[in-house]
Amino acid sequence: MFVFTPTYVPKLPKPVNRYVVLGDSVAYGHGLANPTKTTKGGLPPDQPPSNQAYPELFRDWDEGLHPLSYRPTSCDLTSPTVVYDQLAYSGAPSIANQWTGLDTNCHYPKGTPVPTHKALFLDEIDAAQLNNSPAALVLVQAGADDINFGGCLAAILGLPSQFGAHTCLTQVGSGYQLTDEATTELGSLQNGLSAIIGKIHQDSPNAQIALFDYYQIIPTASAPLQGTSLICKDMRAAASGGRWRRSIRAQADFVQQQLDDTIRNVASANPDVVLVELQSAFAGHELCTEQPWVFDGAWDAAHPNAEGQQQIANLALGACYYSDTDCVGRGIVRNPPVQAAEPSRTSPRISVGNVECATPRTSVVPIVPQMSHGCGAMTRP
Repeated sequence: MFVFTPTYVPKLPKPVNRYVVLGDSVAYGHGLANPTKTTKGGLPPDQPPSNQAYPELFRDWDEGLHPLSYRPTSCDLTSPTVVYDQLAYSGAPSIANQWTGLDTNCHYPKGTPVPTHKALFLDEIDAAQLNNSPAALVLVQAGADDINFGGCLAAILGLPSQFGAHTCLTQVGSGYQLTDEATTELGSLQNGLSAIIGKIHQDSPNAQIALFDYYQIIPTASAPLQGTSLICKDMRAAASGGRWRRSIRAQADFVQQQLDDTIRNVASANPDVVLVELQSAFAGHELCTEQPWVFDGAWDAAHPNAEGQQQIANLALGACYYSDTDCVGRGIVRNPPVQAAEPSRTSPRISVGNVECATPRTSVVPIVPQMSHGCGAMTRP
């Protein structure tokens, strides 16, 4: 822990910039909100994105961002009178492909064919209307629904098809390979993310883009387990460190690596994009562990709970703090790096609660604030 005596300075006026969220069920806050047509877990149906999800938690820490505008339901991305900012939609792929399912979470008039599931490109990004109302920051998270990641992991766990299981890999010798379908879907994901970033560049050229990958949900083979859900009971019944536990983790690691590598390839091709890496973020807190950061219920399994969402927000904050712009517009440099052996007037200021904190520089490694109130909460990463 890096301990210092904070110096308080008056708050300075800051520009207020539009902030937009394009994403899937993780950014929506599935499990903390209910996007379905029926009551789930005591939550009413067709809820808007949760304000406990990481996009809102992140905004709480960056006062240069305008408050997010939330739509009143899960299903309606547009309104005749309001342009919404929090557009994450549970189940949304980056772009529809030949295996994308129907938008069955929403009600449609009798006799109206149920359309293909909404996607970031073009449903969410068109609803954002960035050409008319540019943003300083756009968060993007997609990919899990491009390859039916949930169905794939259900199949790895040995769940039946009625629980959504869908095979996405096969064993080859001592290793694994993706099915042809999953390989094609990853190619579609790469095209979809590239199209989203290209559209943001076109419509909102000064926007900073933060792109998120995904975390692992299957616990290690020797992790102690608890929980009474169907998933937890199945894993608890298997021997700790045994063959089945080792196998399901190895398969899950392989699939996650393929997914995250695809997302990182897109980020690498766009140097202005900040990549928020979640791959090892939930280590020790996967499904059914003693302190899980994901839900394990039938309708919300694998989605981050409140603590998991907080951890994603922390990582986003850290990634943006290390960027030149703090993720507020690619042309706005807020905290340029300054190398100094002792605290100085050029020390960066980080907004914490209702004050700004001057952070002393005894190293070129910046101090990253943790998600709690008060200047004393800052620690070295």
